[in-house]
Amino acid sequence: MSELGALLCPAGLNWANTEIRTKLVSCQMQVSGNQWPIFLYANYNYNQEDPWNGLL
Repeated sequence: MSELGALLCPAGLNWANTEIRTKLVSCQMQVSGNQWPIFLYANYNYNQEDPWNGLL
């Protein structure tokens, strides 16, 4: 599940961070519709300055 969770984690969030992971799994942290999962980005690279770069 760890690898799947990392791929489904919204870009810009760090799945390796235990606090973030716990909040996402327990639904304490809500993910907005404009936060795409990291697997949709080329080479799993997300650029906060240009979030459309590499998407799909």
